[in-house]
Amino acid sequence: MSLNNTLQGAVNKLRLTSKNILFIEDLNSKGLYSNLLKQSLPENKFKKIKIESLENKKNVLDCYNVVKDNNKLYNKSLFLVDLDFDVIKEIPKVEDRKVFYLEKYTLENYFISEEYGVMIVSNNMNTEYLQIAKEFSYDKWLDKVKNIYFDLLPLFLSIQSLPSPIETSKQNPKIFFETSNFDKHLPGMKNYLKGLGDKKCEKLCHLIRENREKIEQINIVDFIPGKQLLELYVLKINNHLGKSNHISMNTYKTITMYNLPKELRKILKKIENELNLD
Repeated sequence: MSLNNTLQGAVNKLRLTSKNILFIEDLNSKGLYSNLLKQSLPENKFKKIKIESLENKKNVLDCYNVVKDNNKLYNKSLFLVDLDFDVIKEIPKVEDRKVFYLEKYTLENYFISEEYGVMIVSNNMNTEYLQIAKEFSYDKWLDKVKNIYFDLLPLFLSIQSLPSPIETSKQNPKIFFETSNFDKHLPGMKNYLKGLGDKKCEKLCHLIRENREKIEQINIVDFIPGKQLLELYVLKINNHLGKSNHISMNTYKTITMYNLPKELRKILKKIENELNLD
């Protein structure tokens, strides 16, 4: 396999280190993963691991393919990737004890819960937890998000698979929660559909039906792109806090990181079990 600069750099780092390297996708998640491992690993094991971002999922899995037949490099390697839309697209997982998949779209999906939101609002407003819980309407908010994404995801996945994706498919989903912004994009969407022609429109409709049927079989919240979902949730929290108490996404993740869900702890435990301590 011909190596790009990112992969060549990863291989070089493996050759030069005595530590285990956990390869992840997103550079912005590196600090968060480091904190998670620091929490979950004994100190002697935490000292034996470092994290490197390879920018995207393809690079992480390509790196695995490069080193899997080299025992010296393989033994020091660990690979962690997001699940993304793999379940919906029926993309098989790499079956290897050194390759770990999140069970949701991305890391941020693990930090969406009523408990986290109510806790932050009650702490910042110095109000009792139960009082905020009554006002927070988490289930109502989540139902709204589910309903909107139940329409959005089949359309997005279908358009994405066509040769000429629509520009609007790359827009932040907040436009669908703000009617005035959404209306601005309607003419562009209509023109796009007109420009497809009858055959591609027919194919698009068929793909939308197929993807909708698949999405009906899953918990859609797990497959909403996590950064989008978390941004929407922080927006909801800030609506309760008011201008003087606003929090950022990073603040939210820092606060909630100490109350990890069990499924994420299981993945971290699997990583711990595969550390090479020689």
